[in-house]
Amino acid sequence: MATVVVHPVAFRLIEERLMVWLARPSGGEERSLPQRELSETESDRDALERLLTVLPFHRDIVRSKHCAVFAEPGRVPHRREIALIAWVLVRPPHQARPAEPGSAVTPEPDTGLGDWHEADSLPPMVHDHRAIIEAAYRNLGAEILHDAVTRRVLPRHLLRSAADALTMADGSSPLPPALFGLLPDPFPLSAIRRFYERLLGAEIDRGNFRRKLVELRPSGILKELPIFQRGVRHRAAQLFTFDAKAWERWAATEDAADDDVA
Repeated sequence: MATVVVHPVAFRLIEERLMVWLARPSGGEERSLPQRELSETESDRDALERLLTVLPFHRDIVRSKHCAVFAEPGRVPHRREIALIAWVLVRPPHQARPAEPGSAVTPEPDTGLGDWHEADSLPPMVHDHRAIIEAAYRNLGAEILHDAVTRRVLPRHLLRSAADALTMADGSSPLPPALFGLLPDPFPLSAIRRFYERLLGAEIDRGNFRRKLVELRPSGILKELPIFQRGVRHRAAQLFTFDAKAWERWAATEDAADDDVA
């Protein structure tokens, strides 16, 4: 009989680096994702929620989504295990310790459960957990590329090339863009561009990108704040926050406009 487990792939931006939460190894040096085995009386959503509540960042979770199933026979030695995968977005910490690229970062008190690792420099992983992280990131990327803000501000040729590698998310009710669950609040506009550049693997023209963001100002989605960056070596940039209510109004009109074009 197969064992069913849930694996949350928790993503967080720390100093604009994308981090993944990994559990502490119980034996050996290979790391793993946190997991919980489903009981006969709980759903996959219940199992995920109960697992997340014991992790030190659970109060900072802003969004989660079940995104994949890993059920290949033999993926876990000596037993039949089916893994249900979800990505989880964790709000950035207010202050993160500086860290060298590839090193672990632990902004929360050390509970012994695990720590954050840079997504581009993951340590050795058990079984197929590296592939699970990659699948969760691709699904998150598809979600971000599908939203109306991204379609408005990114060049079409970059969106088309990215769509070749990512399966676009299904259009449904307008959820807040996943990107804003990763960015700090408040954030400079440059943080949006740098995350898109990471996701697409390509540079974006700064002038054109900023112009398109400025064109969004009448929508009220990006709300200007009367504050600026502090403690930076370069010229301090103005900070913005995401307005969810303005997004709901604007996304509805954007979806209608897309339907008219189609």
